[in-house]
Amino acid sequence: MLKNTLPERKGNFPEFGQGYPEFKTGSQFVEFGNMNALGFGGGMSQWSKNFIYAIEHDIVSPTILTISQKKAIDTFVKKLLFLNSLESNLFRPDNISLSKLKEVKIYVGGTSNSHKYNLVDPRDLDIAYRETYNGGTFTHNAIGVSKTGSGYIDPFITPSTFFLKDNYCITIYNRNNIASATQDWGVYQSGANMTLNSRYTDDRLFYDGPSRITVTSMTDNTGLITINNNNKIGKVYRNKTYLGGLTNYTNELATIPFYKGCVNNNGTKGFYKVLELQYASSGLAFTNETAYFLYVDAIEKLQYDLGRSLFFWLIIPNYNMNR
Repeated sequence: MLKNTLPERKGNFPEFGQGYPEFKTGSQFVEFGNMNALGFGGGMSQWSKNFIYAIEHDIVSPTILTISQKKAIDTFVKKLLFLNSLESNLFRPDNISLSKLKEVKIYVGGTSNSHKYNLVDPRDLDIAYRETYNGGTFTHNAIGVSKTGSGYIDPFITPSTFFLKDNYCITIYNRNNIASATQDWGVYQSGANMTLNSRYTDDRLFYDGPSRITVTSMTDNTGLITINNNNKIGKVYRNKTYLGGLTNYTNELATIPFYKGCVNNNGTKGFYKVLELQYASSGLAFTNETAYFLYVDAIEKLQYDLGRSLFFWLIIPNYNMNR
């Protein structure tokens, strides 16, 4: 049954507040990719329109997206809306305070001005978690955004006000398979660490939160790396695969900004990493099941539709709930 009953959201974009559809399934989720069969055909989602409008009407440098890019965006948005039936409030652009995905960057359009926008709240404001690209050398193109040297990305996220204690999820989709003693993202503050090295020089992944989660034999860190702390259970995924984790995983949240491409070490930036990002998100934690479908049916499909997928994309019709 489709519903369209959410309250209107006001904003500086045209036609906000069209609601979102809900679709309930049983214990097996089938035909996730067949949106028309489930009643999701028809016109473009209002949330896609808002995001595209922001990019194409940027005050500094508007970018006109292609039809295929607009279609890829809308397919991705509709899949996120559909996944609300799997996990309540996963994607709520109508009410960001309820949304578990609070910051989503899909890096489409090929320019710094198109890449900076947050899909969940596409206002050109720091409080909407737009990105700025600082220092080093940045390259923006159809693949995404890449950086070398002492550059960093600021999404205007301070963990203590953005996440909840023992409840957060951070992802990046990176093309570069490089082993180095640098950090993909993070913040270091005594008792409130959140730092990721997705592939160290000895082919291990390190995530330092309240304690260190280590993944050995990490010879390939390309694709989606997810750090998920769901009620003191810390887990690491690569693409759809669970790599490892720890229980009783609790710590405080930093009161200084979090950066991508380096670590904010008590106000000093360092450990700059060479990155080539195609997707990134931050928000609250979700379940194993959601992590699986979010990658398989939404994020990797988006890369495929944009012509930059690193992996063979295929709809997986059934999911083993006991995996």
